[in-house]
Amino acid sequence: MDFYLPPQPVHNPVIPYTGPIPGGLHVDKMIIIKGRVLPHGKRFHVNLQCGSATQHCDVAFHFNPRFEDSGYVVCNTFENHGWASEEKKSEMPIQKGETFQLLILVQADCYKVTVNDKHFLEFKHRIPISRVDTIAIDGQVEITSLSFINNNAGSVFAQTAFTNLQVPYQALIPGGLAVLRTIFIQGIVKPNCDNFFINLKPSNSLDIAFHISPRFATEKLVIRNDRKQNSWGTEERSLPENPFSPGQPFELTILCEPSSFKVSVNGRHAFDFNHRYQPIQLINELEIGGDVTLTAVRF
Repeated sequence: MDFYLPPQPVHNPVIPYTGPIPGGLHVDKMIIIKGRVLPHGKRFHVNLQCGSATQHCDVAFHFNPRFEDSGYVVCNTFENHGWASEEKKSEMPIQKGETFQLLILVQADCYKVTVNDKHFLEFKHRIPISRVDTIAIDGQVEITSLSFINNNAGSVFAQTAFTNLQVPYQALIPGGLAVLRTIFIQGIVKPNCDNFFINLKPSNSLDIAFHISPRFATEKLVIRNDRKQNSWGTEERSLPENPFSPGQPFELTILCEPSSFKVSVNGRHAFDFNHRYQPIQLINELEIGGDVTLTAVRF
């Protein structure tokens, strides 16, 4: 089996920096920026833009921390040689002289920004993401690394990958869960499947933070639930259709977002499940069992 190899990170780029976004933008693409604001820095910006011209190219997303006053962040777009209306967040998650990690996740309707593993803001698309092919960074900032992750079922960033696995399956998640962490599971539903399950849980407890159970014997549905102190929570059952079929292969992606798990099956969004177990960093074990053949797991 071939595994997706992410583009090599850009290390210690000279600022100002302008460079290509490998493969352009698409839904679930993630950009990770690690760096440090200079001790006397007043502001810096990250632009996701349409083209590499240093002036006058359209900017789909302008993220601009400003350290004047008590600090705030401005987001905007630049199109047809002019800035549009600003969106201002009167909060500063990044401190002068300190390191930071900035993650930009591309969604169908917006950019989601996480700073130091905490959700910070969303910015609705004003310019189609299909036009965006370049990232530019400038200001009083040092960047140590710039990474691009194609975070979807078709091409998943694999830090750790296991293939041809025995069921029941149990494995620790390296480093535990964090915001924007993804788990990819590939398998085949057995032809005479009654049910199978996928559990995300803390390894030192019988609690289950997220339980997924496709069922076929009587009702063809997918149960989602949690379990605390040997007691199951409220089941979530409603779905337009069961995305799993007996005898058929599947690719399932679980994306850990700030407030929920986002689950896609065969490249299509299937459902969300709001976090019931906190903190998510304690969720560090994956269990899979039932009438399923497991061909690959990637963390």
